[in-house]
Amino acid sequence: MSVTITDVAEQAGYTIATVSKALNGKRDVRHSTAEKIKAVAEKLGYKANPLARELALRGKEAGGSQQKQIDILTRAMEEIMATTLSKELVDKIARQALNDAKKEA
Repeated sequence: MSVTITDVAEQAGYTIATVSKALNGKRDVRHSTAEKIKAVAEKLGYKANPLARELALRGKEAGGSQQKQIDILTRAMEEIMATTLSKELVDKIARQALNDAKKEA
């Protein structure tokens, strides 16, 4: 499972809003706080999700249509499903190769 901004916030001990501001370079977060949050994010391997960001921004826009939000969510779900299926396929191939190697031994 990928690391979320919520995970970073919990680990760093700050709110999601503060973490978001720090990771996006907003000036209203103390430098020391931003550095701590960035260090925690790096340690956890946090990578911003562009689809989640786009959805959040669209939700705030007056002109953001519900259909656009549905399209963004659909793309995010497709990406998650493809990643999960790829991982399962790699795991299955690895298990099969291990079983084949045991049979040959």
